[in-house]
Amino acid sequence: MSSFIEVKGLRKPFGHIWALNGVNLEIREGEIFGILGPNGAGKTTLVRILSTLLKPSSGEISVAGFRLPSEDHKLKRFIGYMPQRPSLYEDLSASKNLKFFLNLHFSDGLRGDIQNRIDQILEFVELKDRRDDLISTFSSGMKQRLSLACALVHQPKILFLDEPTSGVDPRLKRAFWDYFKKLKQEGTTIIITTHQLTDAEHCDRLALMKSGKVFLVDTPHHLKDSGISKIRITKKSEVKELEIANFSEEFPKHLKELNGDILRLDITSETLEDIFLKLTHGND
Repeated sequence: MSSFIEVKGLRKPFGHIWALNGVNLEIREGEIFGILGPNGAGKTTLVRILSTLLKPSSGEISVAGFRLPSEDHKLKRFIGYMPQRPSLYEDLSASKNLKFFLNLHFSDGLRGDIQNRIDQILEFVELKDRRDDLISTFSSGMKQRLSLACALVHQPKILFLDEPTSGVDPRLKRAFWDYFKKLKQEGTTIIITTHQLTDAEHCDRLALMKSGKVFLVDTPHHLKDSGISKIRITKKSEVKELEIANFSEEFPKHLKELNGDILRLDITSETLEDIFLKLTHGND
């Protein structure tokens, strides 16, 4: 896969605080890329800059071959962005909000069966029966779902999602992820910020952020595998206890060294949440 998004030395201050302080990052085309970090790590600032909503102070940025911020006007129509807090027009209906966002991306005129597209996306987020209702009558969860619909309705090639499943029930969350994976198969590049480690496990790769920097990029599987596993092996003649990292690589080696019959094998491994907390808060 090629590097679809490249960031070098990106910095952005707010007053005396550096929200981003030298971010270096590469994201491949067609992957689901997760950005994790504690509050204040710089996740939302990074996504807002990559989606052309915020200007960087310094650094080099390329998104889909466009240089930012000088070519951000060329990139905008290819981007879908869902903010952490829904940014909707409360005095408009759901369908009119979606049509407004479509007009933003196609200033030279809408194409195709627009109403059919609006109905399809409203059905996906389970709001079709509320299409003509004002947003001011919606619950926070419904607004979250419509916000996602606004990011998806123009079928972007790059999708930025800031906490997309916050406030969404488990059944609909699963439907969201099924749809995100379908978009990936169709070639869409998806960048997600999240605090939810269940969401992170769906990503192809993860960037961990702290204090305005990306300090680690890895796959969820490899991150989990790097954690500590506690193993209790009960044999006829003895009980042996081990602590190992890199479970999938190291455990088979220990298993070969064991002689005699194993009566019981108990394994307790660190979760992705355990590893995330250790990496982001371990030195605090």
